[in-house]
Amino acid sequence: MEVLPACSLGALAEALRFRAYQMVHVIAHGVFDPRSGAGALLFEAADGGPHLVPGAVLGETLGARRELRAVFLNACRTSQAGLRPGQDPLLATAAALVRAGVPATLAMQFPITDGGARIFSEAVYRSLARGGALDEAIAVGRLALVQADPESCEWFIPSLFAALTETDVFRPLCSRSEHLEVVREEALERIGGLLAAGDFERARQAASAALEVAPDTADLHHYLALALLAGRRPRHLGLADLRPIEAAARRAVRCPGRAAHHHCLLAYLVQDFYLENHLSPPADLGTVLDEARAARRDPARLAELVALVPALAAINARLGEPTARSTE
Repeated sequence: MEVLPACSLGALAEALRFRAYQMVHVIAHGVFDPRSGAGALLFEAADGGPHLVPGAVLGETLGARRELRAVFLNACRTSQAGLRPGQDPLLATAAALVRAGVPATLAMQFPITDGGARIFSEAVYRSLARGGALDEAIAVGRLALVQADPESCEWFIPSLFAALTETDVFRPLCSRSEHLEVVREEALERIGGLLAAGDFERARQAASAALEVAPDTADLHHYLALALLAGRRPRHLGLADLRPIEAAARRAVRCPGRAAHHHCLLAYLVQDFYLENHLSPPADLGTVLDEARAARRDPARLAELVALVPALAAINARLGEPTARSTE
């Protein structure tokens, strides 16, 4: 679970991009325009001010996430729809999310008290944690509201919009291996772009987050080492700074998908730090170079590595890699 206390639409999209969340719970102010029949949610803008996000825009942001199974809108008027002739009922916030591809959206027809929202939410999540379907969980939540205050009418405020014929929405859409492959590919594309742009801190954060999901991915450990190196020469680092970089590079060469570029980075780190500082290198330096020569070559990754660390061109040339030489 991740909490975004001051949440912009961009921050929400970024959080969803690199982690496989099945549910998003939004606590915000909701608005409904009876003239247009459209709903919106109030997010935070980049400058800290208010940012009114139409339901259709939020739907486009959330609907593309295959792993997302449901959205809980703890916000007033998010299921209210236009009743005037010619108004599109699917412009309502909850309906717009389902139209955009979110399998199910739980929303509020009218304003609800903070206490009522808390009672309802706790009951819903307890039911889901026990394996109940979403419609069953909503019934449990409504009953909890009645039990808490029999005189209150808040029990009829929550409503469910679902695109499926059944509400058992938390069944997996693909196998775990397929899901991990999607996570890996998206993360690698994103981190590679951050490294190329010199945004090393965000690259480090993204690599660390992706490794929580796919810890056996050699390229993620490789990218983490490059992010920690942050464009610096190893010879100019202290031993304490080098150790986490070298550790990430060594984890990469121990992963099943290791390739020549992983061994090249490790050899460069060891040579440039230990030899240039007249220190005894690790005993496996020669082994690392031999493994680099024998390892599977990925020309695109080798070229990328030389572009990020130009001093590596000499090591790549020793491997006889044409793609690496051509980037010099």
